[in-house]
Amino acid sequence: METVSLEHQIQSVHRHIAFLKKEQMELLHALHLEILRLQKHCSGELLKAFQKLHYVLGYFCFSLQVCFPRQTGRAA
Repeated sequence: METVSLEHQIQSVHRHIAFLKKEQMELLHALHLEILRLQKHCSGELLKAFQKLHYVLGYFCFSLQVCFPRQTGRAA
């Protein structure tokens, strides 16, 4: 009985992690789009700062995908 409860808790944690990863990726995507929009209205040093931020954001998104690949199926 305790094992079943633990399995349910583990499944719940996996669902919550998947939800948080999805939310985080959506937020990062929205931030990426906002940076691109703002870059169109900037010049000089501010444009360089946005370009650097855009690069860092891209690297961060890539790192998340490498560290936390989307799961295809249920956990064993």
